[in-house]
Amino acid sequence: MISSNLMMSLFKSEGSRFLDVVDGGELELQSMNISSQMGVVDRKGEGIIDLISLTKITLFLTLLIRKNMKANYFKNHFALRFGLFLTLIFMGAFSVLAQPTITGLSVSSDNSYADVTFSEGVYNTNGGSGALELGDFSPSLSGGVAVSPVISSVTQNDNVVEGSASSLVGGESVVRIFFSYTNTADGSETLEI
Repeated sequence: MISSNLMMSLFKSEGSRFLDVVDGGELELQSMNISSQMGVVDRKGEGIIDLISLTKITLFLTLLIRKNMKANYFKNHFALRFGLFLTLIFMGAFSVLAQPTITGLSVSSDNSYADVTFSEGVYNTNGGSGALELGDFSPSLSGGVAVSPVISSVTQNDNVVEGSASSLVGGESVVRIFFSYTNTADGSETLEI
């Protein structure tokens, strides 16, 4: 959104012939129309990862120059109206548009928990707040004899004892998922979360 309180100053450098007003003439801004256009550009060609916002603002100014002529041309006064286009482009990175991905998964030697590493801090809501919960994960086991994995808690990775691990607060990039399963694992299972 563009503010309605936009201020703009026009300066004329010495020696330029653009907007020359001499002999007590006046320069007056009669109108200013503003339009904006937003777009998204993928810098790296990798889908939605590393997006950039591109905002283009175009200004159309209508200026009125009143010039007092020394000679008696046009009854001593005339007005010249013209338009001037200015285009400004603003760019800024939006990291919130890129979805976090799981970059690592490490299962404990006793198969009681798995540490899941994300590409960035993760939250329970799209607004960037809240801690992850049990329902945010769906485990499955394939191969081997262990079946039916059940997640019992999702915590910080600060303790190997489930009841002693700290609760999540939101924004963690590594979480510990404690789980159980039916049958004793034979080592050929694949855990997917």
